[in-house]
Amino acid sequence: MNRCIKPLQSSSEATVAMPGTVSADKVHRALLKFITDGSFPESESITEAEYPVTALPAGLEQISEARQRIEKEISALSQDKASDVDEWISQAKQLHKDIERSKLTAREIVKNYEKAQAIQNQVEDTAAKVGLLKRETAFTQSLRETLENARIIDNNIDAAQACGNDHNLEIAIQKLDLVNQDLDQLTLPQDSTIITILADKASTVRSSLCATLQHSWNNLVHIDKAGILTIKVDDISLLDRHLNWLSNLGILETTLVSFREELLSHILQPILSPSRTGPYNLLSSGENYIQLKSQVAKPTISDVLGSILSLFTFIQSNLPARALEVVSTTLSTASCQLLISEWMSPAIPVAVEDMNAFERTLDEVPQFSKSLGELGWHVPLELGSWRNQIPRLWLSRRRAHALDRVRSIVYRHSGEYKKAERIEKQQVSQSNSIFQGDNEEAEVEDDWNANWEDENEEADKKSAGTRIADHEDEDVSAWGLDDDEEDKPQEGTGMKKGEDGDDDIDDAWGWGEDEANDNPTEEKPSTSASKAPKTKEDNKPSQASKEVVLREFYTVTNVPDAIIEVIGDQVSDSECLKQPEYSSSQLSPSASALLGIPTLVVAMFKAMAPIFYSQKSTSSHMYLYNDSIYLAERLRTFSEEHGFSRLAGDIDSIEKFGRLSYGREMHSQRTILTDLLDGCQGFSSCNAQPYLGECERAIKATVDRVRSVHSEWKSILSPSVLLQSIGSLLSTGINKIILDIEDLGDISDPESQRLAGFCSSVSKLEDLFLPEVSEESRGAGDEPIAMTAIYVPNWLKFQYLMNILESSLADIKYLWTEGELKLEFSTDELIDLIKALFADSEHRRKAISEIRSSS
Repeated sequence: MNRCIKPLQSSSEATVAMPGTVSADKVHRALLKFITDGSFPESESITEAEYPVTALPAGLEQISEARQRIEKEISALSQDKASDVDEWISQAKQLHKDIERSKLTAREIVKNYEKAQAIQNQVEDTAAKVGLLKRETAFTQSLRETLENARIIDNNIDAAQACGNDHNLEIAIQKLDLVNQDLDQLTLPQDSTIITILADKASTVRSSLCATLQHSWNNLVHIDKAGILTIKVDDISLLDRHLNWLSNLGILETTLVSFREELLSHILQPILSPSRTGPYNLLSSGENYIQLKSQVAKPTISDVLGSILSLFTFIQSNLPARALEVVSTTLSTASCQLLISEWMSPAIPVAVEDMNAFERTLDEVPQFSKSLGELGWHVPLELGSWRNQIPRLWLSRRRAHALDRVRSIVYRHSGEYKKAERIEKQQVSQSNSIFQGDNEEAEVEDDWNANWEDENEEADKKSAGTRIADHEDEDVSAWGLDDDEEDKPQEGTGMKKGEDGDDDIDDAWGWGEDEANDNPTEEKPSTSASKAPKTKEDNKPSQASKEVVLREFYTVTNVPDAIIEVIGDQVSDSECLKQPEYSSSQLSPSASALLGIPTLVVAMFKAMAPIFYSQKSTSSHMYLYNDSIYLAERLRTFSEEHGFSRLAGDIDSIEKFGRLSYGREMHSQRTILTDLLDGCQGFSSCNAQPYLGECERAIKATVDRVRSVHSEWKSILSPSVLLQSIGSLLSTGINKIILDIEDLGDISDPESQRLAGFCSSVSKLEDLFLPEVSEESRGAGDEPIAMTAIYVPNWLKFQYLMNILESSLADIKYLWTEGELKLEFSTDELIDLIKALFADSEHRRKAISEIRSSS
């Protein structure tokens, strides 16, 4: 209403009349309509008209009148519907009565239901009692029947036991079968007391019957531990019945398996697998038995085959087919396996000449298989397969025999030694001074050439194990016949003669499994004569040449000859198998395969020798080296004689193996010498105690060690290899001494004299390199010339070092400028020594300057 009418704010404004276009009555009607209907005035003039306060009473009065009219209308309408309301009230009261009556009826129904339920419970209880009585009656009847059946079963068990005691086994077994059927039909739980008692009693009777039946079977078919099989029965049907009874009792399989195992262990195995010390067994038979028959002599395979067939025939004739089905297959298979492993395979001969007799024995194998088939027995496939594999089996046996011979040879080496001869030939010009009697060089080397002979003289003395090699293919430095330039060591080097670091140890073995750094460097000692020394005649035209021969001896064991014998057997047998007389032999295809065994023989020797040689001698490595070289020479000669080129690789491998053994020994001795010289402690303060004593002991121990090794190896190695080996060891020691002295920064005069004395002690080892002097030369008073410089590359340098230690500065300068000192020492080496030996002075500086300028 406030939105439609704006009342006046003061009484002075009430006197102002409303717009003439809208009367107060219209406004009152619009206001009443808004209150009653909620509708707004449609005219904007009424909406915008001002509503004075003075007009409110009239408006309120109209509203009050409208309210009264509405109340009267409501009252009038209520009076018209009063009768309907009364009817509704009466119906509601009637409904309430009906509800109360229904409640009473429901209570009566519940009460009647409860009475009926009690009666129903009584009925059900009575019915349950009736059912219980019926079940009790049925149970009693069933119990009576069960007890009756149990009594019958118990009677049958007793009857079965009685029949068993009377040896009426057939009826006893029938009764026991009936008991088992009745027990299965009893309507009782299996764990019930009655079932348990009856089952235990039946089991006891069954066990008794089984024992009785097995005893009866054993009386009929008996195998004694002494190897006697007895079958005491005239009618085979009795055995059939026993088998049926055993089957009914469920012990047929067990009984026959036991019989089969006893037959194998007590009869077949004594025949087919006898003790190695004897006695041997065959079979002899009677009317109802067959038994072992011992003998001292080893029977032939034919006899063994005959005994097995006689046993199988006896079993076939006296046992039912049902028993044969169980035992025959296993017996034939086991017998053939034992026959192959214990008789036929070991009987394969190693020698080719024995194969003809063995092949005749092999012809009996098909007949044996045929006889088994005629008996109806299983014929194992192993027999035919084994016969077809005879070439491979024979080759395997030959291989195993050869390797076992090698093992036995190496293991049983008794320490017997012999001298082996090595012969070297070389063509030398007849104009060479070696043949000129009036030549000075020839006179000097008469002793050296005392052992040289003409080819014609050597031809009758050449042994089977000698090796002839061209001088172009050999390392000939060991003989010391090279020219002067070749004899001189290289400056500043400490290499030891005879070392060869190119060959790896793994290559020597040919296996390639070891690490290259695990072993010392392989050494290859020179073993042949060198070229003759150069003379003026070399510049002349070529003249007629003459062949000279050098002989030398070294010590070997009897092992290489035995190894050659083993290899020779393989090659000779291979050639034999290629002959026409063996063309039809089963072994003829194995002829070429035999030629592979020598390689295995060599490999076996290389594998076994290091182990067993070390147990025979302290110089095992050198003996092994000699044996390897000698074996290689014998193999090379053998290969040439038989045209057996396949041995080339084995020859190379055995030579590498020998050099490896030599290298190991040299490495060990070098290590010992180096350790001994380490006691000098670099010669520091060598003129003062206690260092002086240490140096003296170290030098003496080193010299003694070299002499001891020389004495030990002298009877083993050839002269050339001995000189080279000792020279290599001495070179190692000298090289360490030179390096230790050169490393000294300051050497006093007493120390210089002391060092020269130490070097002089080592120089006394020169007598180890004196050549052997013939009786003629010794009678003529010729003094031998030591060949130390030839075999010790740094020997001249060592001698010059002694001179330097004892010489003045002027002498050293003279040796450098006028002598050959510069051939052994480098400029820096000599200057360092001068600085260590001489105090700083004008003379020293001048000498050093002259040495530098003249280099």
